Order: sequence, then C-alpha cells, then structure tokens
Amino acid sequence: MINIESISYRYFCNLEPVPLPLKKGGELLIYPVKVKDYLVYQWAKEVMTINKNSNACIEQIKMSYLEFLQKVKCTTEETKAQMWNFLHLILHEDKFSFGNNCLIILGDNNEIKYVMKAKEFDDMRRIALYYNDVDYDDTYVSEDIQKLAEVYYETKFKSSNIEAPSLEKMKAFYCAKMGTRFSEINDIPFREFIQVYNALKDEDLFFSERMIQCSEKFDYKDNLIHPLFRPKKSPYADLFDDASILSQKGIAGAENINF
Repeated sequence: MINIESISYRYFCNLEPVPLPLKKGGELLIYPVKVKDYLVYQWAKEVMTINKNSNACIEQIKMSYLEFLQKVKCTTEETKAQMWNFLHLILHEDKFSFGNNCLIILGDNNEIKYVMKAKEFDDMRRIALYYNDVDYDDTYVSEDIQKLAEVYYETKFKSSNIEAPSLEKMKAFYCAKMGTRFSEINDIPFREFIQVYNALKDEDLFFSERMIQCSEKFDYKDNLIHPLFRPKKSPYADLFDDASILSQKGIAGAENINF
C-alpha cells in the first residue's frame, strides 16, 4: 500500500504533482486541483468515494473499485461525467476507456498512452483524494457511525444558527485578508487556498476568544491553544465526546474507540 505520509512530505506540502509508475510502462502525474475547478471536483469525487461493499452481494464485494465503476456505477451519463471530470482534473488527460479490469488512457489519435491496472487505479484515487481534501480520512468507520455523524453535525449547525460558508464567501474572506482578487486566486491549488483560509479564520477566532478570556465579564476557563499547535482531530471526535448522543442511539462501546 502507498505511504500517504511519505507522499505528503515530499509532494503535497510542495504542491508538486505526484508520480505514479505503471507496470505496463510509463508514469502518470497526479495534480492538485485549482480553486476555480474545486466545485466541479467536489461533485465529481462522489463517484470515487462510494462504499461499494455496503449492502452488496458477494460478487460486488469481490470486485475491484475500477471493476465496480465499470460494471455497476458508471452506467448513466451523470456518473460517466463525474468519472471523466475527476480523472481529467487530477491527471490532465482527456480520453479514457475501460479495459479488462484496467483503465486505458488514450492520446489525441486514440492511440494507447497508458494502461492503469485496478490496483494502480486504487492508488491514484487514494492519492488524489488525500491531496485535494486536506481533511480526507479513509479509515474504516461503520455505516451506523457515519450516518450518526451526519445527523450530529447537521443538528449542531442548526442549533448554533450557523452555516458553512460557500466557496465564494471563503474566497471573499481570503481576498479581504490577503489584499488580492478572485481572479488572482482562481489558479492556485485548492490545497494551498484552504489551508491559508483556515489559518486566517482560526487566527481571528483565537484572538476573539483570547479577548473574551481576558475580560472580567466572562468566566472563560478553557485553556486556549493557538491553532497552529492544536493536534489534528478525527472528524468523529466530537461525536464520541458527546456520550449522550451515542446512548440515545443505542450505540455502545464508544469509549473503547481510540481516536
């Protein structure tokens, strides 16, 4: 299995394309998606993040992900378009065709340029998702927990009367802080944009909380840690911290799960 941590140190943090050697010859490059293309990528990646083994027959479980796409999922115009856009954005290639449990990349004159086997396709898909989604984590979590997390965070947002900002609002915030324009950030990698955006946002929130902490009007006991030094949290950490929600759903054993 590919080592995402090693790839991250060498390529992700330098925003360089990741080479993927192919057994049939040649080498593909996996590119970071640009800001202007991120919403298309976000839509396209849906077809690459399906749990193919969920409520599936034995035959489907035995399939490679590539075979699953070919025989089961990519049978409509929309899913075919999702797959094409995903591959086009990360590989910078235009013509693709299914082979016998492999993906064929074609040249301008329909000549075969590359042949990607099922295992190489899995590696490519995993690298691309980790590269372009900074918080992506493919650690196995049961469907019950996934569904519970969706409800938990949706309820949490609604009860707090807040909503996640749109990409346009995020770009406006970034531009206001950095003194730049939309047109100037459209061509930078989304990975760079989102991490700078988060740093700017977290810095504002940190100093706001710091001011509250220093005020005599509020009893603010939390130990504030600068965002730069906070450990990375699992997307399910808050859920398991709230034992009441788990008990209401009858899910036991959360205290034994190590995040």
